[in-house]
Amino acid sequence: MEAAIDLTAPAAGRRLRVVLLGFYNYQSHALRIFHPLLRQRGHDVHSIFFKNYFTYFVPTQRDEDMVVDLITRLRPDVVAMSVWSTYYALAARLTARIKAAVNPVVIWGGIHAQTYSEDCLTHADIVCRGEGEYVLAELTDRIGQGVGYHDLAGCWVRSHDGTIIRNPPRQLIADLDALPPADLSF
Repeated sequence: MEAAIDLTAPAAGRRLRVVLLGFYNYQSHALRIFHPLLRQRGHDVHSIFFKNYFTYFVPTQRDEDMVVDLITRLRPDVVAMSVWSTYYALAARLTARIKAAVNPVVIWGGIHAQTYSEDCLTHADIVCRGEGEYVLAELTDRIGQGVGYHDLAGCWVRSHDGTIIRNPPRQLIADLDALPPADLSF
């Protein structure tokens, strides 16, 4: 059983810059909880909502360039993406470009990442296979302290030699009141 993390306590280690990236979903409940959770732990958090679901157009090269340019200027330590199957190819393209530009740790979550974890690890460093709140809290603590994350519960991780490490699932969040309310202000 993983150690309990106090989500209201300041993060262990140095302050990180984190980008949360969602595709075609301005209402992304997960990102709207992750943002205040990481912010209350002292991190510099930026949420990017790439288009909305009623925008039925394939993103242009210019659209993708703008997102990559913004993330490059932010120079994040961590980029967390919520990936649905419909936007898998877009997430893969953006991940490759972001890693080439600033090389942050990239974690994918969402239904596609949970369903096709091995395939997703050809692009992302980490795949969250369940609820992401405690995963992101522990991941940012570890990175902030310079500690490895290959044994992070609830995640599959691609090691430096390309091996996939399939860590055990994380316990479901028993007390949802421990989470900050979703921030709907932006």
